[in-house]
Amino acid sequence: MREFLLHQMLSYWRKEAPDNIALIQEERQISYERLFRRSGRLASSLSHIFKIGKGDRVAVLSNNCIEMVEILFAVSRLGAIFVPINIRLTAPEVEFILSDCTPKALIFNFNQKKLYNEVNQLFPFEQCIQINGQAQPDIHPYEAFLSYKAGIPVEESKDLKDSDTLMLIYTSGTTGKPKGAMLSHSNNIWNCIATSHLLNITKEDVAITILPLFHIGGWGLYLLPMLFQGGKTVIEEQFNPDGIFDLVDNHKITIFMGVPTIYNMISQMEEFNTRFLDSIRMFVTGGAPCPISLIESYQAKGYVLTQGFGMTETSPTVFLMRPEDSLAKKGSVGKPVISCEVKIVDDNFNELPPNTPGELCIRGKVVCEGYWNRPQSTKEATQNGWFQSGDMARFDEDGFFYIVDRKKNMLISGGENVYPAEVEDILFQHTDILEVSVFGIPDKKWGEIPVAAVVIMPGAELSKQAFKEWFQSRLARYKQPKEIYFLDELPKNATGKILKKDLKEEYLSAQASLV
Repeated sequence: MREFLLHQMLSYWRKEAPDNIALIQEERQISYERLFRRSGRLASSLSHIFKIGKGDRVAVLSNNCIEMVEILFAVSRLGAIFVPINIRLTAPEVEFILSDCTPKALIFNFNQKKLYNEVNQLFPFEQCIQINGQAQPDIHPYEAFLSYKAGIPVEESKDLKDSDTLMLIYTSGTTGKPKGAMLSHSNNIWNCIATSHLLNITKEDVAITILPLFHIGGWGLYLLPMLFQGGKTVIEEQFNPDGIFDLVDNHKITIFMGVPTIYNMISQMEEFNTRFLDSIRMFVTGGAPCPISLIESYQAKGYVLTQGFGMTETSPTVFLMRPEDSLAKKGSVGKPVISCEVKIVDDNFNELPPNTPGELCIRGKVVCEGYWNRPQSTKEATQNGWFQSGDMARFDEDGFFYIVDRKKNMLISGGENVYPAEVEDILFQHTDILEVSVFGIPDKKWGEIPVAAVVIMPGAELSKQAFKEWFQSRLARYKQPKEIYFLDELPKNATGKILKKDLKEEYLSAQASLV
C-alpha cells in the first residue's frame, strides 16, 4: 500500500479544484494550485540551497500567516521535520528548544525580528530566511528564496513513510522543561479523517484559524482538516474581538474553533445580543473546561456550541461531541473519535466503571511516537501501550465522556478529593463573574484548601462576603473556596488557557508579603 503523506492532500486538490481558494489572510488569497506550486518552489530551494533532506529540522518563529502553511507543506515534501516555536517565549526558552532539536535552518517573521536577534546571540544560525520586511545581507528574503531554484523540481524521496515524524510540537513545559512531541504524517492525517467525519466538513465549509500555529490546536482545529477536505480557511494573526462579527459575516464562516476564554469575551460584546451570525453552523470549544452556563448562553441565542478534547501528543483530537448531541449532553466532550481507544483507570491501572473519575488513557492512530530526545519521558508517559494523559475523566452510561480536571490540579482537603474545574463551573454561574480559577494551597488543618481567583464584570461590585454567601448553598462545604482573590485579569498562555501555576505562585507571594 502506498504511503499517504501530508503534502499529497495538496496534490489531490490542485487537480480536483485548482482554482478554489485554500487560504485567506486579510487581503491575500491563495488557491490550491498556487499553494501547491509555492510550497513546491520552497521545497526546491530548501533542498538545493540549504541541503535540507529527510529528518532535518526546520524551525519557524512566526505569528500566524499563510507562509507558515507553505513551509509545512514544503517540509513535508522533503521528509524533513517542521518545528514551530512559541513566539511568546523568552530568548533563553527558545534557545533551549533549538539546542534540543538542532534545526538545520530557521525561518522567522519580520514581526519577530527582536526575538530572533536575541535568540541569535545565544544560538547563532547560518541558514536563515526572513518573512516580510527588509532582510539584512546574511539572511535570505522569503519571496526571493522561493524564486532561486523555481525551475528545478524536487523529486519526492522514495523512502518516505507516513510513520515518519512531520512535526515537533513542544509542550508548554508547565511541569518542567518543554518536550517535543513527535507527530507523524499519519498522526495528522488521522486527525483530519476523524474531525472531518464527525463535523461533516466539506469543500463548501469556511473555517477560521485564530489559535496559534505554533501549537497543534491551530493546525488540527481545523486548518489541516479543511485542506484535507478542500475547504477554505481564514487565517488571523491572533484573536481580536473587535470586528470579529464583521469578519465572520464577510467571509461566511461556517466553523469557528476557539477556547472558552474567547467565547466568554465574545459573549460579553454588545453584538452578541444584537446580531445573529447565520453562516455559522457550529462553534467548537476545547483546550480547557467550558462552563455549562457559557454553553447555555450560546445555545439560548440559537447557536450550536459543541466541545472536544485533545492534547499536543494526540494531534490533537481524542473526543469530539457531535453537534446533534450538544444539547442533551452539555458539559460532555463527546465520544472517542474513530482513530482512538480510551479507558479510565485508577492508580493501579485497573479499568473503572461508569461515573467513576480516574485517569484518562489513550491509544490509537493520533497518538505520537514519543518525545524527541526524551526516551525516559516517553517511557514514563506510557504503560502497556497506553498513553497516560494526566487528565481525570469519567464516562456515563451512554458512553459520553466528561473531563473532570488535570490530575495535578486535584487537591485533597480533609481527605476529600476536590476538582477545581467542578468548583469553577459553579462559581462561573454568578452573573457578576467574568473569569474564575480555583487552585489549592497548603493548610495545616485540612492538608489543602481551595482558593478562588476572580475577575468580576466591568462595572459590577461584588464583596468577598457576598460571594461566599452566594456559593455556600451551591457547593459542599469541603469544596467551598476558603479565600477569594480578586484580580483585574488572570494570567494566560497563547491559547487562552489560564496559567494556574503562575496564579498560585502570585497568590502565595502576595500572602507572604503581608506577613
